[in-house]
Amino acid sequence: MLFNSFDFLFYFSVVFLSWLVTPINFRWVVLLCASLVFYGWEKPTYLILLALTISITYYSAIKMDEYKKVMVKKRVFLYSAMVVNLGILIVFKYLGFFTDIYSQLANLLSFGLKIPPLKLLLPIGISFYTFQSIGYSLDVFFGLRKPEKHLGYFALFVSFFPQILSGPIGRSSELFPQIHTPQKFSWDNIGYGIQRFVWGLFKKIVIADRLDVYVNDIYSNISHYPGSVLWLGTFLFAFQLYTDFSAYTDMAIGVARFFGFKLAENFDFPFISKNVTEFWRRWHMSLSAWLRDYMYTPLQFSKRKWKKGATVYAIFLTFFICGLWHGAKFTFVLFGIIQGLALTYEMLTREKRQLWSKTFNPFLYNTFSWLLTFGFTLLSFVFFRAESTEDAFLLIRKQFTTFSDVAAIKIFVMHFGGIKFAFSLLLLLFFILTDKLFSTMVKLQNRKSFVLTMITSLLIVFIILFGTFGKVDFIYFQF
Repeated sequence: MLFNSFDFLFYFSVVFLSWLVTPINFRWVVLLCASLVFYGWEKPTYLILLALTISITYYSAIKMDEYKKVMVKKRVFLYSAMVVNLGILIVFKYLGFFTDIYSQLANLLSFGLKIPPLKLLLPIGISFYTFQSIGYSLDVFFGLRKPEKHLGYFALFVSFFPQILSGPIGRSSELFPQIHTPQKFSWDNIGYGIQRFVWGLFKKIVIADRLDVYVNDIYSNISHYPGSVLWLGTFLFAFQLYTDFSAYTDMAIGVARFFGFKLAENFDFPFISKNVTEFWRRWHMSLSAWLRDYMYTPLQFSKRKWKKGATVYAIFLTFFICGLWHGAKFTFVLFGIIQGLALTYEMLTREKRQLWSKTFNPFLYNTFSWLLTFGFTLLSFVFFRAESTEDAFLLIRKQFTTFSDVAAIKIFVMHFGGIKFAFSLLLLLFFILTDKLFSTMVKLQNRKSFVLTMITSLLIVFIILFGTFGKVDFIYFQF
């Protein structure tokens, strides 16, 4: 069920009214039931996997605490939870990928045993709730929190419907205190929830879904278009991805706030970053923080005797997993490796770059750093969007060999209607110029502000007049 659909608005209204009339100590029951119905809406069978994740993670955490002084048994229950959670993820998300690789190798090397490629339907949101569950298991194992004894509360932690499909990836330290606190109705929360939801809806159906048409056409016809048009497609995709994913986050935060829950932020204007390290502090922040705390830091610590080698090892392995987390394709693996290379370069040259920043004019240095980082981001996103590695390399090669064919852009624009395309670019420019101001304003919890009311009203007018009301999935649903 899409946030940007009338089905969801109706469903949300029913859930909110039910929550409102339920005694405060039992409101969690309404949210849990709503979350399970929401998750099983399209495919009720997905609930079986979700129930398995909830039950195994819940039980193993209880046993880890029970055997907290018997490290062997404690490890057994941690590994059990990890094997089940990662096993489900691997079978449904990666098994087809691995069998496909094996089949190609078998054909190439003439193996006797051949396995047909498996294509299992990917349960939506599985990467998000699996990482959230694993993070909880590790928190309990390392003694960072006590296990949750209330099965209903724990099930709500894993399945909370605003965030289960595309995050933000919740942390036990943030969500459990809110689940344990009976949430009261608040006009401030309603006002904030409306502001965030409207801002997200604007980004999704006024910006992202408009760009989707042009991006899809360009990436479906890479061999047909010259580099000039492919640069345009690369630029548009970067903003489609940002507005689409950050829109989901805004709407999820807004919906959760109606019920009194504060979810983590996921974006902090990533395209103003002046280096790749800063970019990952601003992009998909809940995943970056998860990878830093549960993967990068332990990996680096485990090889600390290698000194800088430990950091390189931790960066590469972390971003290899980061790439693979996004999807079972070589394009995503390459995306992760490219990010790892860039971060390694920045780690190894940090002292020299600090020296350069003091040597050159600060404005010129910062501008050059921003341009370099933005250009790198655009090119790395090619691997994120392309259907295959062949397409990605072809697109990049053409970007640098046939970029001067400006007339092709005019033909492309006229194909979609010059005025329509120009208007889409105008809306995108409006978003780029107002993103920081509007994002900052709508995050303010002041429902009585006249300026906030005017901004929200303006966004609603834009949505009604310029929104594309087709059902376009959020990009991160595929992960």
